[in-house]
Amino acid sequence: MESVFFVNRNTPWGVFNNQNDFHSYNKYRVVNTWIDSPYADITRAFLRDKNFTVSDVTERRWIRAKNHCKPYSHYVNTVKSFSDTYLPINIKHKGQLYNPETGMCLDTAKQGNNFKLVMYFCYEIIPQTQFFIYTPSKQIRAKQASTLSVNVDNARVIDTLQRFADNGEPETKWTLMSDGSIVSDFNRFCITATLPNESPVLDRCKGSARQRWVWKEPRERAGQFPT
Repeated sequence: MESVFFVNRNTPWGVFNNQNDFHSYNKYRVVNTWIDSPYADITRAFLRDKNFTVSDVTERRWIRAKNHCKPYSHYVNTVKSFSDTYLPINIKHKGQLYNPETGMCLDTAKQGNNFKLVMYFCYEIIPQTQFFIYTPSKQIRAKQASTLSVNVDNARVIDTLQRFADNGEPETKWTLMSDGSIVSDFNRFCITATLPNESPVLDRCKGSARQRWVWKEPRERAGQFPT
């Protein structure tokens, strides 16, 4: 008979749980010490509703100033000099994409080495699988860098593809309408909600309640990001 052993992984911050979200805590320290706006804005927005204790990073910022560290934009420009990787700035819409008719949100479920877009119940604390942004160039991107894209071989299917650059592909462009519908610039179909754990589909825009979406941003916790 084979034996199976489980080894608990210890960290300097203890065990991860809802009361000890050290992943968000460490992101908070990095954002408030090393990353400047506007590049920090998306991470700050993602952390707004996370449960962690805010710490004083004054000493870390002092070390940065004392050593005359270059601004974060210097490193961004260095990366841009040899890469066309997309960097999220000037984002107006971010958070969950919620369909009031079904009471569910878009979610990116892991499927092998890829991600699959599905309908799922909305989390109160927004995980990265339900955190989306709408870029100035009209792309909808997930936290894992997946980009919503029309499947060019099946006009009703929405793919979530790893596109680290925005090369202007029309199948990745979406228009947000005043009635809440999201229209593909590629085929003029609308994102349409389905049942839980099923993938949303593209359908002819009919103004139906399943084609109306609301952006729900993370709730801000008072005093979380002191200047």
